[in-house]
Amino acid sequence: RYKDIYYHRRDNECDFITLEKGAITQAIQVCMELNADNQSREFDGLIDALKFYKLTEGYIITLNQEDVFQIENLKINQLLTFPFLFCIFEGSKKKKSNMKRTEYKT
Repeated sequence: RYKDIYYHRRDNECDFITLEKGAITQAIQVCMELNADNQSREFDGLIDALKFYKLTEGYIITLNQEDVFQIENLKINQLLTFPFLFCIFEGSKKKKSNMKRTEYKT
């Protein structure tokens, strides 16, 4: 079974929540860059979702920043967009054997 993707909104907002086999498995925030202007909003939304769904690890996907944060016994992985998307594609390719790859010739 494939993951279902939802949006989390309670006290704060988290961009993506994944549901797999009836259980919430991931909380993911996405932003171009994490900076002083948005850091609080991004962390607060992710932490709210992690606590609400009793997860211990979450993700912030950015264009060109990588880091790992430990906040309130929660691990927050800041990942680059391309490797994150590549992992999703590779994972779905293994699960779905009839997936067709389209090649473009220039």
